[in-house]
Amino acid sequence: IRDTLVIDEFLYISAILKKNNLNSKNNFKYSSIILRAKLNDALDFLKFSIFFQAPEKIKLVTPDLSHGGGRIEHYKDDKLLFIIPEYGKSELSQNSSSIYGKSILIKMNDPNDYEIFTYGHRNSQGLLYDKDKDLIIASEHGPMGGDEINILIKGQNYGWPTTFFGSTGDNIKDDHSNPKYKKPILIWNDNPGSSQIVKCKDNEYFLSSLS
Repeated sequence: IRDTLVIDEFLYISAILKKNNLNSKNNFKYSSIILRAKLNDALDFLKFSIFFQAPEKIKLVTPDLSHGGGRIEHYKDDKLLFIIPEYGKSELSQNSSSIYGKSILIKMNDPNDYEIFTYGHRNSQGLLYDKDKDLIIASEHGPMGGDEINILIKGQNYGWPTTFFGSTGDNIKDDHSNPKYKKPILIWNDNPGSSQIVKCKDNEYFLSSLS
C-alpha cells in the first residue's frame, strides 16, 4: 500500500500489484494500481475492487521497490491525480509510451480514460493539490543527494534521468539550464527523504521526512 484517500463515500488505496510469471518461480510482474471500496456506516466490512490498473507491467526483472511511491490526490473536474514511480527502471521516465515515471489524470467516472500529466519523475513520495491556489506540489527522491520539491504543470518534463541534482555514483548531473526540463523550486544536497506535504495555513505548507 502506497497511499490512501477518501472522496465522498469511497476509500481509494494506491498499491503495487505483484503477480508470478507462470513460467518462472523467481520472476514476477509488477504494476501500479488503485483499489476502491464503498464506506458503510459501521466500517465493519470493506469490499475492494480494482478501480485503476496500469496497463503496462514491469516484467521479467525484480524492480527496485524502494522506488515505489504512488501518491493520489483529488484533482479538479472529478479527476484523480496519480503519480507513478519508475521502479528503478529510469529509462521509462522519458519514454512517452510508458506510464511509469509520470503523473497521470484519471477520470473518476471512467478510470479507463486517463492522460499523462507530467513526465520525468523518479520516485515521488509527496503530493498535494491546493485547490484554493490551483497548485500542485510534489516531493521527489533524488539519487545520492538531490531530493526535490516541484510545482507540477501539465505537459512539463521534470528531467529524470536526463538531468537531475545529486549523484548516481559515477554520474553527476546538476544542470537544469535546458528549457526542456522544469527546474525544482527547492533542492537538498542530501537525502532527507522528502515525503508527504500538507497545507496548514494560507501560505504555509509542511513537509514530512523519512529520515
